[in-house]
Amino acid sequence: MIEYFVKVTELVMILRTFKNQIFLVTGQFRNRLNKDLNANFLFNKELEYQ
Repeated sequence: MIEYFVKVTELVMILRTFKNQIFLVTGQFRNRLNKDLNANFLFNKELEYQ
């Protein structure tokens, strides 16, 4: 019974770290995307004013 509990705990830990990695990667991607969109938006605004 204790061995089973340890296995489940290990699995939960692995899943938790995996989920955190996914959040990190998607967060970085989203930040980069937002920066690109903002830069593009500002660039288009400058073109309108010229």
